[in-house]
Amino acid sequence: MPDVATAAVRLCENAVSSGPVVGTTETAGRKAALTIWKSKALVYGKPYASWRIAADKILKCFPREAGGYECLASARPCTIEQAPGRRELRQKRLGI
Repeated sequence: MPDVATAAVRLCENAVSSGPVVGTTETAGRKAALTIWKSKALVYGKPYASWRIAADKILKCFPREAGGYECLASARPCTIEQAPGRRELRQKRLGI
């Protein structure tokens, strides 16, 4: 019997934003914005708090007149789940 492959699917929620975050450097601002984004994405559960697999990502920084940078991170938190195989779907449909 051949092995049956199942596909992984990415499940995403509504967009989450860090809001404006100020850092003394652009790197510090980006890091702070991503940390806040992650803490807000945790509302959906730990698997959703990965920036790497988030959808529709925006991470922008702008220099401030007063010095430093203002950054914003926004994305749709996502998680990866294995799609059920045909056999599993058939068993559920037939009640086996």
